[in-house]
Amino acid sequence: MDFWDKNLEDNLLNLLIIYLLLLAICDRERERERERERERERLLVIEVPSASDALITLYNNTAFSTFTYWSCHLYLFTEKTLRMYAEKAGFTTVKMLQYQRYPLANHLFWLAQGKPGGQHVWMLFNRPGLIEEYEKVLAENKLCDTVIGIFTC
Repeated sequence: MDFWDKNLEDNLLNLLIIYLLLLAICDRERERERERERERERLLVIEVPSASDALITLYNNTAFSTFTYWSCHLYLFTEKTLRMYAEKAGFTTVKMLQYQRYPLANHLFWLAQGKPGGQHVWMLFNRPGLIEEYEKVLAENKLCDTVIGIFTC
């Protein structure tokens, strides 16, 4: 008869096996040490609009450029310029990330209609696999609309 087929009260144990528990305890100690090290290290995360946005650099979309370069957007950044500003201020670069905020439908709408919001109009392009693949291609080529820098103090 299988052990679990009986009532728990009928299954008094005379043997306790601790399998991989000591490993977990050791790992927990190392994790605590890492946490203490991280407490001493302060991170700065900066997210900025990208000057390398595909609508600006790849597609040369005038309507988007006019929309983007307005009085509140005094600066757009590339990975290089964001890194340069942060390091000049005394930070060390940990990682630079490309992030695409707006999907393919938005870009197609800008190209065809010269205005934003295509993801709400041309919803046929809002397919998860298609969106992710487009974002992946943009990120691989550093053409996303957002740059994220992670820095240490």
